[in-house]
Amino acid sequence: MEGRPVEEKKQNRGDYMPNEKYSFNFTEKEVKEFLKQVTNRKKGVIQQICWIIIFFGLIALAFLSGFVFEILQGIFIGILIIYCLLLILTYYRTKKILKEGRSRIVGNTYKYEFFDDYVLVAVLDSTSARTVQIKYTDITNVKNLKNHFGLKYANQYYFLRKADLIENAKITTL
Repeated sequence: MEGRPVEEKKQNRGDYMPNEKYSFNFTEKEVKEFLKQVTNRKKGVIQQICWIIIFFGLIALAFLSGFVFEILQGIFIGILIIYCLLLILTYYRTKKILKEGRSRIVGNTYKYEFFDDYVLVAVLDSTSARTVQIKYTDITNVKNLKNHFGLKYANQYYFLRKADLIENAKITTL
């Protein structure tokens, strides 16, 4: 009977003491690297180019078809112009958002504590601290990037530098 309470204490101790602890500050170069890998902007650019080619094809078809399609020519050209303007606006808006995100990430310290059932992430900046408890079952994706792991939870990535992790780190099993 005496052995049982000792075992329970060990189990409870595991709940309160993290199995692994990490703290990261990222450089501008690192942030650019992992955001580039996570956002995969090449795929989006290729899709947009395909749509523009389709619009040009429709315009060419309308020009070749004669008088009946003159109205369609104007519609297709108008759609193409509006689409290109929206692409340009989206590009600059995305660029601005990524730049703001990079500066926020560089200015923060990220502390990770891995427990048996969850990870505790503390994001510290010069004025405030924010803590998120993430159950392993709630993690939607773990990206294995070149030099980092990206842990995705609630449409946000939390990054860990591979070089600083211990051997057989918990993140590698998620």
